[in-house]
Formats: sequence, C-alpha cells, structure tokens
Amino acid sequence: YGPTFVIESETGKVVGVHWVYTAWGGKYPPFDEDAKNGARICEAMGIPRVASPLVCEGGGLETDGEGTLLTTTSCLQSASRNPERSPAWITQHLSEMLGVTKVIWLEGTELDGDDTDGHIDQLARFVAPGRVVVAARGIEVDTNIE
Repeated sequence: YGPTFVIESETGKVVGVHWVYTAWGGKYPPFDEDAKNGARICEAMGIPRVASPLVCEGGGLETDGEGTLLTTTSCLQSASRNPERSPAWITQHLSEMLGVTKVIWLEGTELDGDDTDGHIDQLARFVAPGRVVVAARGIEVDTNIE
C-alpha cells in the first residue's frame, strides 16, 4: 500500500507515486486507513507525492530499471480495480507516472493460492534488462520481449 518511488529526470529528486489502494480489489475491508499510507510515508520521508487515480499495488508492477515495465491484465484491468480504464490509458499513465517507455502486458491468471489477481511479482521478474524469469508450468513462453 506504499508509494512507488521514482527519480524525476529533470530534477534528480525522489518522488512518491501514490496509487489508489483498495486492499487487492476490495478483498480485505476495512482498508480506508491503509489507503492513506502512501501519503503518510511520503510526508514522513519529506518527499513530494504525486497522486494517481489508478488502483494499483507495487506487486502489480515490475520494471527493469531501463524503461520497460511488466504487468498483467488480470491485475490492473480486473473488474475490481480499473474496469473503466483501457489498456492504452493505463499504459500511457504508467509511462507518465514512472517514466517507462515500454509496457508489456502479460495475459494469464494467478498461481494457486494467489489473492492478488495475478500480481506480476509472483509470475515474472526481470533478472536483468531484457531477461525475465517466468513462474510457469506446462506452457510455451515467447522469450522475445523486444
């Protein structure tokens, strides 16, 4: 429920992106106090905060640190998170908020026992720019992410 920290390219300063937090799509109410923690963390750290209208948790995003971001449609476009947002809108917003230049949307669902609707952090992780490790069994994986 905390912010995602980015470095502004113009100033070199750290900024906290504060996403809308709904306890994994409203699964664990009440979460109204938790939803305020992004702002509280930024204030406690003395850094600026940018509020986003996107319902998102940090585990729903994975970046290589060089401009590429991985996410899943099952998480960021779930009926309980951002049903009114198109993939194009979300992609543009993530680019603006995080400075990424490429967003790769993975299809699929969560692993057994997952309550996050398929957070990318348990499905695929960058191990280096352009290199991804995928938690998969019995599927074919396209290894070309160019």
